[in-house]
Amino acid sequence: MLILALIMRNKQSEVLKDISENQLKRSVGLYIHSKENNLRNTLNDYTYWDETVDFVKTKDPEWAVANLEGSLNSFKFDAIYVFNTNYQEVYNKTNEQHPQLGKFPIKSDIFKILYKNRYVHSFYYHDTTLIEFLGSTIHPTNDPEKVTDPAGFMFYARVWDRELINEFAEVTSTQVKIIKNIPAKQPKEKVNDLTIYHPLNNYLDEPQAYLVFYKALEGYAVFSKFSRFFIIVMVIFCVLIIITLSYTANKYIYKPLVIIGESLKSNSIAKTEELQPYTLEFSEIGNLITQFLQQKKELEAAKEKAEESDRLKSAFLANMSHEIRSPLNGIIGFSELLKERQSDEKVHRYASYISGRSQDLLRIINDILDFSRIEAQQMEIQYTTIKIYPFFNELEATYSLNNENSEIKTKVIFRRGENISVNVDEFRLKQIFINLIDNALKFTENGTVEVGYQVAGSNIEFYVKDSGIGIPEDKLKIIFDRFRQINISASRQGGNGLGLAICKGIIDLMDGKIWVTSKENQGSTFYFSIPI
Repeated sequence: MLILALIMRNKQSEVLKDISENQLKRSVGLYIHSKENNLRNTLNDYTYWDETVDFVKTKDPEWAVANLEGSLNSFKFDAIYVFNTNYQEVYNKTNEQHPQLGKFPIKSDIFKILYKNRYVHSFYYHDTTLIEFLGSTIHPTNDPEKVTDPAGFMFYARVWDRELINEFAEVTSTQVKIIKNIPAKQPKEKVNDLTIYHPLNNYLDEPQAYLVFYKALEGYAVFSKFSRFFIIVMVIFCVLIIITLSYTANKYIYKPLVIIGESLKSNSIAKTEELQPYTLEFSEIGNLITQFLQQKKELEAAKEKAEESDRLKSAFLANMSHEIRSPLNGIIGFSELLKERQSDEKVHRYASYISGRSQDLLRIINDILDFSRIEAQQMEIQYTTIKIYPFFNELEATYSLNNENSEIKTKVIFRRGENISVNVDEFRLKQIFINLIDNALKFTENGTVEVGYQVAGSNIEFYVKDSGIGIPEDKLKIIFDRFRQINISASRQGGNGLGLAICKGIIDLMDGKIWVTSKENQGSTFYFSIPI
């Protein structure tokens, strides 16, 4: 009887551990596949685009800065490479954290595989750094399936750093590390521990490194402890009450263990509820299994939701970028060409109107895209150290030129304090000022808009003050909400209600705050502060 109990315990232990291992492998595989799909969708957005095809030929640096360089920050890549069909490098950009990627060798045979498959996913272990590559052929916008001959090749690369490894560990509830090779002699695994190795292959399907996932099986430990307890009991009483012991073993050990195995195999929470009438230990095992299955379902639901959200985001960004921005650029270009080449005053006036409204629509689209990135938590802040005086000089020159070329009577005045250095994202700081100043000009028919700053402890406090129509007191609480517009009829031009919401979102990302003071018909002052 004792031997039978030992055999049964070992068999159930093997089944429980095998099921747990298979569940962990499946969860890891699902998550890694989901991450690759997200990266692949991002790469596809940029590689079936007419403007990318043109860039391979023109090598326009301004277009690269506006479109390709920003994607490194937006989608958390560390390097981007563009090649023409002769395998010659057209563009190369890396972030500051990993400058070694700038001279990273891309072997010529990868282009042949990429030409054939249209997409390649590969890992490369360099020194102590694991680098992930994604490559895709470049095609026009009207060829999303990429059946035509490629116009070039684009690669994204990212370094697998500690932050990414920690993300894997958090999602899979395991301890994770990267090793280059599986050791020939592996350390002896504890009974209640689980270790799996997931290969990371190159484009030739050769392992370059391995992800090692380690997890302690808490339910297994409880199960083992409880089994040992009953075996001891059986040793003491097997001679005296062999019949009773046989009945007890069958009812209180074997059946609940079968329920545990069946519940794990079937992923059935209802099945684990059958353990509740049994002893406290088996009830606790049932609770642990229930928690495990619930977490698994939540993970799968979160994965499906994330994939759906990513698909919607990708479709939205692709549609906005490809279907609206490209024709708008054409409208703006041809209207400017009409203004330059047509001497007829009426034609010149109409062309100016077309160009102005197209610029307005392009700004609206850019605002929507920026707000979408903020909402999706995909906007990254790139900090650099700047001097305030040169920054204000550039802003002042921009608005001085605008006043000379327009009928706006409102004057923009810049007040300078101490010429200090500030660690900020210069592009986003300029975007905040342009939104606030343009907003002030909308609601100030004939007056002044004052821009300045002052140092307040460890922060720098900026302000934009106007002498316009002001904001009613009951509207101050909603002024920074999205799609909110106050006194629309009183402005010289419309708006989309996103400018102030974008400003607040960017300032929040820079650990700052924004607020407003205003009185109706007496003007408004917008303040925002950020750490120096």
